[in-house]
Amino acid sequence: MSIKEVLQNLKVGEPVCFHEIAMFPLLSEEEDIVDYLTLDEALAANQISIKEVSEGGSVPELKVVNSATKPVLMLDGEELLGAKQNRVPNLTILIPPEQTIVIPVSCVESGRWNSVSSEFAAACRYQYVSGRAKRMNQVSYSLNLHEERCSDQGAVWMDLEEKVLRMNVDSDTNAMSDMFVKYDNDIEEFVKNLSSIPGQTGAVFCIRGQAAGLELFDQAATFKRQLPKMVRSYAIDQLDKALYTEEKELDSACANMLLAQAASCTEKRYPATGLGVDIRLKGEGVSGAGLEALGRLIQLSVFPAQPETDSSEPIRHGRLHRRR
Repeated sequence: MSIKEVLQNLKVGEPVCFHEIAMFPLLSEEEDIVDYLTLDEALAANQISIKEVSEGGSVPELKVVNSATKPVLMLDGEELLGAKQNRVPNLTILIPPEQTIVIPVSCVESGRWNSVSSEFAAACRYQYVSGRAKRMNQVSYSLNLHEERCSDQGAVWMDLEEKVLRMNVDSDTNAMSDMFVKYDNDIEEFVKNLSSIPGQTGAVFCIRGQAAGLELFDQAATFKRQLPKMVRSYAIDQLDKALYTEEKELDSACANMLLAQAASCTEKRYPATGLGVDIRLKGEGVSGAGLEALGRLIQLSVFPAQPETDSSEPIRHGRLHRRR
């Protein structure tokens, strides 16, 4: 089944709203298939380890050892804490069972390059959604130009630094995690009030009446597990008053339009890191990325189009200290 067919088979439910975020449920009649572990499940069972690639480390790469007998799903933007600096995966990856692979990542902490742990732990959030959308666009650009899954690391750091300053966050290492810690109480109110319903495999999130992103999974159980992490990434953008400055009246048209735009996108397909096929979408006013594996669409994210990236070369190795 094509992505267009998957999207056209979804039903849009009534919105769940809290303050200025509305979540429009995307409902599917597909039955859940439990044939992979989420990252949190694998870590809790001590069946996966995530480390620097070497003692010296490399900013855009990490080593993942999956000792489970099932694939492990690691999602684009899930924050990984520890080791020499905090990172986020550059794309959604289904890590093969009982294998070791090297994955492409971006750093979300520019002022640290010293080990605080031998392995990474998973945070309870994704990268803030505006930054995730920009980085996704950068990775798509890199894939199209070089067939590499690199972000523009300098641009990722600059965007984070600007957001930290706007939100008046004191962070010695310019860490994204410090921003979430500062606003934890506010963010958790969104988590408490935005919950999933039966049959929900995805959502269109709107902030102040404007479409902010579409998130879709292959099964309701995975969506339910990931929803708190997703909500935190949208909530931190809602709290950033420099974003979505124009408030519009909430209307289901904003969700239906983003869904229709996603369904009309053109696709480019690349061999995935790990199992499956890495899918990149581009259309009128939107762009996105997802993973097809195990005979189905496992995950998809679509965002309103970001500005085109420039031609600057992404940082592939080494480190960059925090800019002042």
